[in-house]
Amino acid sequence: MSQEVITLKLKELVLWTENPRDPVDETATDQDIVDRALTDKLSKWNLRRLAKEMGQRYDFSELPTVVFHGNKPVVYDGNRRVVLGKIKHGLVSVDGFHADILPLFPDEIPCNVCSEAIALENVWRKHAETGSWLPLDRDMFLHKHMKDKKSAFLLMEENTGIITANPKLNQRFVKDEIFREDILGKLGISFVDEKLHSKHSREETLALLDDISRKVRDKVISLF
Repeated sequence: MSQEVITLKLKELVLWTENPRDPVDETATDQDIVDRALTDKLSKWNLRRLAKEMGQRYDFSELPTVVFHGNKPVVYDGNRRVVLGKIKHGLVSVDGFHADILPLFPDEIPCNVCSEAIALENVWRKHAETGSWLPLDRDMFLHKHMKDKKSAFLLMEENTGIITANPKLNQRFVKDEIFREDILGKLGISFVDEKLHSKHSREETLALLDDISRKVRDKVISLF
């Protein structure tokens, strides 16, 4: 299959659990994803702003990208719009989000149905360089879906959890100028078989990383 426009029912569309904007456990339901989107602790979904930007009605020129997993049509791109449609039609339960603020939304919408390879290419082209993904989202997508080697930035997160614990570190300049293999090497830190190795003791290494986090947070180290 290349690409084909097919009209699908909103109630049949399945939200993508691996959406780079906010990946969740693969067993998560549409309701789980909507609950997370409405909580939106990291301001990744911005559903109310999207509803306002959409105007009075759903725009048929903006097609969700859909891949069939067996009989399940999974939305790879356009998840936010589909979430709003599901809310509008009462297909998910919401609290404090009134359907009357949403644009007119049909219960069937045209979708770009394609292979997973094409869907991933489309997702990457539309989002990777637009600023809608944080650096860690981008690196996770590259490794998991595009089969790239894990970056030092991603390995640092996998080994320490430091970026999730300190969201201020999830910036392009931190990835490019601090958590980079050659810079980390100068600090005595390296990765062997994807595991962190340090010439320092565990306590010293943690103190070093904590110092970096604090300096980025307090803008002692910054892009400018």
